[in-house]
Amino acid sequence: MKEILYKPGEWFDKYCIKKKFYFSYILCVLLPLIITDSVIIFIVIHSDRTLHYREMENAANAVQYYISNSAEQAAGYTKRIYTNKYVNDFLERQYENTYDYVTSYYDFFKGMWFDGAMGSNYVRTVLYGNNDTLINGGKVSNIDRDAGSLWYQQFKASGLQQMLLFDYHASMTEPNRRMLFLTRLNSYNQTSDNFLLVEFDYTGINRYLKEMNYAMDVFICRDGEVVLSNGRHSSTAKAFEKFTEYDNVGYQSSLRIYGTDLDIYVMNAKNMIAEEIKRQLPVILFLFIVNAILPVIVYRDKIKEQEIIVERQRAELLALRSQINPHFLFNTLESIRMHSVIKKEKQTAEMIEKLAVLQRQYVEWGEDMVKVSKEMEFVQTYLDIQKYRFSDRLSCEIEMDERCSEFRIPKLTIVTFVENACVHGIESKSSAGWIFVRIYLEDMYMHIEIEDTGKGMKKEGMESLLWKMRNASIGLLQEKERVGILNACLRLKMKTDDEVMFELDGEEGIGFLTHIKIPCRYLEPEVAQC
Repeated sequence: MKEILYKPGEWFDKYCIKKKFYFSYILCVLLPLIITDSVIIFIVIHSDRTLHYREMENAANAVQYYISNSAEQAAGYTKRIYTNKYVNDFLERQYENTYDYVTSYYDFFKGMWFDGAMGSNYVRTVLYGNNDTLINGGKVSNIDRDAGSLWYQQFKASGLQQMLLFDYHASMTEPNRRMLFLTRLNSYNQTSDNFLLVEFDYTGINRYLKEMNYAMDVFICRDGEVVLSNGRHSSTAKAFEKFTEYDNVGYQSSLRIYGTDLDIYVMNAKNMIAEEIKRQLPVILFLFIVNAILPVIVYRDKIKEQEIIVERQRAELLALRSQINPHFLFNTLESIRMHSVIKKEKQTAEMIEKLAVLQRQYVEWGEDMVKVSKEMEFVQTYLDIQKYRFSDRLSCEIEMDERCSEFRIPKLTIVTFVENACVHGIESKSSAGWIFVRIYLEDMYMHIEIEDTGKGMKKEGMESLLWKMRNASIGLLQEKERVGILNACLRLKMKTDDEVMFELDGEEGIGFLTHIKIPCRYLEPEVAQC
């Protein structure tokens, strides 16, 4: 063994110092540099592909949700027609003459709310009856008129009570492509052939898919034909086209909804990072040569020192970047998005404006310290957004001692604890709840209390959370649990030389209280005197 280990050293000693240096440089510097850079490039490209895959998955999920939601809204609308006895009586009645029918038609629809209750996703509804005395036109049609159409034959053959269909027909006055929802009207007569047709706004649906602003193409296919998309193949004038780009599909999901099987294909977008690396390859090679050769000539004795400095800076940068966690913004965005999709309320614009106020605080980190009064504005804005989401389920009360308004605290600390009260307290509780925010001075401390009447917490969980808050560190943040709370606690500890105090109180099913005590001397050394 000694001889085996001795031989390389003996061979190495035969060379002059200059060759020893070059050999050591290649083996210990250049080769590791090549391997390290290759690994970094691989990681960057792999991360980009992973991110792109998640974006494609999100796009497919968003499209699937939109189509399902549109169909469910149509089903909910037709249910009211299905259970309406007057509809059955109107379609089954034998009319004596045209005048009798027209009079009954206007009397019937005078008190009905067919089109007005559909919303913006639909174009029209038509009642179909198997009754020779019905006159085609308006919102009523005899089944015989469209008995030969493909969509009717599919619906009849399916035997389903409700069905979602895509249809193409040549017409000079109507859109050629249609998305239809059909419901049998046999609530009062099981043998009845009567049914209700709801036609969606096909152009509007395609426009909505485009306005989702996904960078990749999304195709919704039925039996291998593209029936909806956010770009190509969305023309209403052409027949449905065959989908042929299977080789470029990056993500696929399937959806069966009301008798129709749909395939959602999300296409691969260009790998921007890989393309940029390829385009800049000559520059990268040049810089590599410069960085690999020039240090040998100029900085031979400082290479190790510079590597240590660069690695330390890189580690610091990665540590800083790892703290940028926009979970709070995404939670708020989801609240507004879901509410606006379901309720279609005009107040959405106002809520987005309020959200913009919060969003700016996440990107403007030139100064981490803000006045308490400014922080409370953020709190009020956030609670306004949550009250919009929860409606009567959420009430709030804010109390602030004016003497605290000019004190300065780390940005987005109080609002983080308020967000915690909403997400972990009020959101998971079905009944109404309160959130109280109190700021006051007492015994040379500024006290911050955030209390909610939400679901509370078990004693064991409370003790674990309190320990983490009191011992907040970078290591605990990497566990990715309660990141927002621990981030706020860590910044408060850093700003107060670890003199900030945290207390928790509450009971499961009753509520939760967070109590923070900050020594006044750390809030604003020049003027803060309690």
